[in-house]
Amino acid sequence: MPNSDGYRVKDWKQHQHYTNRRPPWVKLHRSLLDDPDYHSLPAESAKILPLLWLIAAEDPDLNGGLPPVRVMAFRLHLSEQAITKHLSMLCHFVEHDASMTLADCTEILPRDRDRDRDRDREETEGEAAPRPPRPRFVPPTPEQVREYMDGRGERIDADAFVDYYASKGWRVGHQPMKDWQAAARGWYRRDRERNPEQPPPKPRPVGLYWVRDGKTVWREFATEADRAAFLADPDVEEAPESSQDHPTYRYRITEAWPLIIIRDGIEERVEVREEEIPETVAGLVLTGSRDGIPVYSEASK
Repeated sequence: MPNSDGYRVKDWKQHQHYTNRRPPWVKLHRSLLDDPDYHSLPAESAKILPLLWLIAAEDPDLNGGLPPVRVMAFRLHLSEQAITKHLSMLCHFVEHDASMTLADCTEILPRDRDRDRDRDREETEGEAAPRPPRPRFVPPTPEQVREYMDGRGERIDADAFVDYYASKGWRVGHQPMKDWQAAARGWYRRDRERNPEQPPPKPRPVGLYWVRDGKTVWREFATEADRAAFLADPDVEEAPESSQDHPTYRYRITEAWPLIIIRDGIEERVEVREEEIPETVAGLVLTGSRDGIPVYSEASK
């Protein structure tokens, strides 16, 4: 095979002397055990060296010649860049046109060898697909537990569930809890086993969370159709405090009416839509006005 790149193994005839033949093996001398140049090599380069000896045994001139870099790359299943790097590391064992001296070698100090080994390890580990990070466990609130179980048509004491596992540090046995929904389903099954005569859970109420007078309340509807029709009102919008676990709605404020409300001696100024005024002042009477703003308070007994 033509040796266009001019690489060959050093002292080939001294160590690998054959009688005009191409053996399927090479000789490995015990002196390698005490060779500091070999022991200073990076692990990958040390592994490549005996493979290069095997390739050199195929030289028809029996002179330890190596084929072009691209051929060595193909034979060893490496890139040409990697082969060139290893050849520079192996300059104590491989020469180039008899012109490479020890001064031309890439000197491998112990700290460099450790760095190369760490880099090789990182490159190998980097080939594996990274594992997606496990979602961080967030303890639920009683409202989240209640909403989740109601959605399944199963009722548990959500406050007792949260209090119990909070007292345990959200651990199941000796292991941290990973899935509170699964724990809640198990809690329900154990409740049913302990109380087989327990009546079936009531159907989940049809309603939504509604913002009124700056406070969030639960608003129920007779049927799901009534709830859907209410949400179809173009004046109904999702409130800023709404979340995926706690959807909340309000009337879209187009024209607000200021009112002064006095309950239990506490005065509060609110702004509501005209259609919300009757509900807001229920149980109160108009007692006057202040700066043109109606004042509602509890009737005198």
